[in-house]
Amino acid sequence: RGWGVTLLAISGAGRGSCELPQGVELRCLGLEADASNWRQGVVNNLHRIRVLRRHLRLARADVVLSFGDTTNVTTLIAAAGMHTPVVV
Repeated sequence: RGWGVTLLAISGAGRGSCELPQGVELRCLGLEADASNWRQGVVNNLHRIRVLRRHLRLARADVVLSFGDTTNVTTLIAAAGMHTPVVV
């Protein structure tokens, strides 16, 4: 139907052997990071939220779909106040 689809991946892994249809853009954000303590975990999560929010704005999404417990929470926080529906 001519709709653009943008996939935002928390990982930094590339497309691999996955073939995406024309009109689908994959953005691998490279946001996976281990934390050696709880403070670093908080810093990592705040960074993920900030970067994800920036990319949600850039994508100008009509709707956001999120999959996975941790990713759902991060996405809901990142999209807060953006007036974009989030489906988890």
